[in-house]
Amino acid sequence: MTVIDLGELRDDAPPGPAPRPPRAVGRPFRLLVVLLVALLTLTAATPPRGPVEWTLPGGLGSAVFVSGDVVYVVRPDRAGAVSGRELLAYRGDRERWRSPLPGVGTAVSVWEQDGRVIVAGRSVDDTDWQTVTYDAATGADVWRRPGIAFAVGRVLLMQSAASDTTTSIGGLDPADGRTVWTAPMTGALGFDVEPAGPARMVLSPATGQTVVVDARTGARLVARDLYPVRPPPQRRLQIARGLLLEFRDGDGVIEAYDLDTLRPRWTVARKLVAHVESCGALLCA
Repeated sequence: MTVIDLGELRDDAPPGPAPRPPRAVGRPFRLLVVLLVALLTLTAATPPRGPVEWTLPGGLGSAVFVSGDVVYVVRPDRAGAVSGRELLAYRGDRERWRSPLPGVGTAVSVWEQDGRVIVAGRSVDDTDWQTVTYDAATGADVWRRPGIAFAVGRVLLMQSAASDTTTSIGGLDPADGRTVWTAPMTGALGFDVEPAGPARMVLSPATGQTVVVDARTGARLVARDLYPVRPPPQRRLQIARGLLLEFRDGDGVIEAYDLDTLRPRWTVARKLVAHVESCGALLCA
């Protein structure tokens, strides 16, 4: 309950009107009050927007992948079904399209890139990897190739199929699956993706030259033998913040190489470090 003091009731004549405040003082204040009242009224009248949710049909064994504002559902090959596996695209709770998906089991990855929906998974006979691509707008089958494709930033790369005589990695054109470049793949493989810079790939064999490659064109950027005398017995490689990091498990040393030159940048002794990642301008180990 609120009590308001109205003052005393007297028989005296009411006082004259109060002097009018200057316009520069009164009007802005009154305008501010009006805006504040309007804002509070609108805020009270509009309920807070909660999360939107919906249910999509799937079934046992279905796999779900989200790319942008589209949800892709991979339905497995059910026993006795004629259609086999299917890929279904949903925006919200509305089905956009569905297409048959070759192969068995579930898919490893499904994502949208440059107007294509790229699906990587097992081949039809379940002996190798296969990549199948659809038109993102219609679901039409566009191209398919043996091997497993993956994206590095906006670059589409593919690792060769297990049945190939030589292991290789290459860049693909998402539009038609055409090979842009290819390179033999031996030893460790890593990637460096900068938001405003090139996407670089590092190939580091056990012996010989470590090579940094432009992932878009396949051009060799720099090559250098990091161990001209003898490589360390146990080492792990990782890329972070434009550095190639080498973890020597034997003596607990971390060696950092500049990716632009592959020259040593710094060395620190940090035992029991399993992983390093970017933390702003720092590295978190």
